[in-house]
Amino acid sequence: MRVQSRRQFTLTGRPESGIFLALVVMVGVVAALNPKAFFQSYSLNLWLFSLSLYGILAIGEMLVVLTGGIDLSPGSLIALTGVLSALAVKALVAGGVSPVPAVAIAVGATLVAGALIGLGHAFYINRLGVPPFIITLGTLIIARGVAELITRGSTISGLPEEFNAIGANGSAHVPGLPFLPVAGVIFAVIAVAAHLLAQKTCLGRQIYAVGGNAEAARLSGVNVERVRAFCYAASAAAASLAGVLYASSVTIGDPKAGLAYELTAIAAVVIGGTSLMGGVGTVPGTVLGAAIMSLLPLGLTYIRVEAWWQSISTGAVVVLAVTLDSLRRRRRERAPGRREQG
Repeated sequence: MRVQSRRQFTLTGRPESGIFLALVVMVGVVAALNPKAFFQSYSLNLWLFSLSLYGILAIGEMLVVLTGGIDLSPGSLIALTGVLSALAVKALVAGGVSPVPAVAIAVGATLVAGALIGLGHAFYINRLGVPPFIITLGTLIIARGVAELITRGSTISGLPEEFNAIGANGSAHVPGLPFLPVAGVIFAVIAVAAHLLAQKTCLGRQIYAVGGNAEAARLSGVNVERVRAFCYAASAAAASLAGVLYASSVTIGDPKAGLAYELTAIAAVVIGGTSLMGGVGTVPGTVLGAAIMSLLPLGLTYIRVEAWWQSISTGAVVVLAVTLDSLRRRRRERAPGRREQG
């Protein structure tokens, strides 16, 4: 049985220090080249909102990757759930429900719908033996198609202010802290909860065990299917929450939202130290990875780099992240004392 210690990827082991240093260097370069733009409250608010969106996606993705799986559907789920939440809010308000409870009901229903989609992924993986890549790729295609079908390719507008206030970056913020969006508080709560889950609970230990060696975990009494079901449901629910926040931030339900966001989330997870083979990774590392991936396009914009170079740079970071994961995995396999047989 392969045993990976979670402690080797904690701040005590200092692996996140390199990621943090890279983030500090990026911030320093952007701030030095255009300090007037970067240090505005609006600019910081925009970065933190982007970080919150990518971070929520990345934390959900991290749970799946820890089990040795992959989820390619988050980007399309952002589009689908953003459209569904917008339609639900409009329908409830039109039916006479007050805006605040209408928003609460719509958001809650959207999160439940997302979790059910994730459970559907787990069913195909656990019971039918469909590879995670295939079933979540199918959802990536289907979910965006359904969003386009529902809206006929148009956007859903005319949403109440109560819905738009959830994630309206640049305007909605924590009172007294104009640089901190409401989404940032939501993200912080999710990050802390996910960290405690991963490091302090029996379920967290089981997630790492499944990613380390699923068969050995099963023989040890771990219900592998339930662990996977939880992780895929959590990933899809996180994508649904990101969909609500995105729709709120742009004040419309957009079927074209979230394009390639799943790649950004996966890159953030891998940059943060999570192994694509499963069993290794931490929430703090994932948060730092999301911070880097969210700052990259904004930073290039602040220093006036053309849009096509931004796409090239983002793609290069994705390739670099996967390459680093491969190198880390080889180093762990060669290092003495990192593998135990049992």
